[in-house]
Amino acid sequence: MNAWIVMLAVAAVLVGAFLGTRLRERADQASEGSIVASWRRRSRQLSWVVMRRLWSKRRRD
Repeated sequence: MNAWIVMLAVAAVLVGAFLGTRLRERADQASEGSIVASWRRRSRQLSWVVMRRLWSKRRRD
């Protein structure tokens, strides 16, 4: 019973994160010319790179 609840919660979080990024990308495309949108996109890419590096370091240890 508890395993099902945990799996449903994880699935809901993943779907929510996916939809959130899709909506944000669409909003960024709508305001393509604005400096704020490009900065947001760049910061999101940087955060992904940092997370990937931390993950690979953790795997090596």
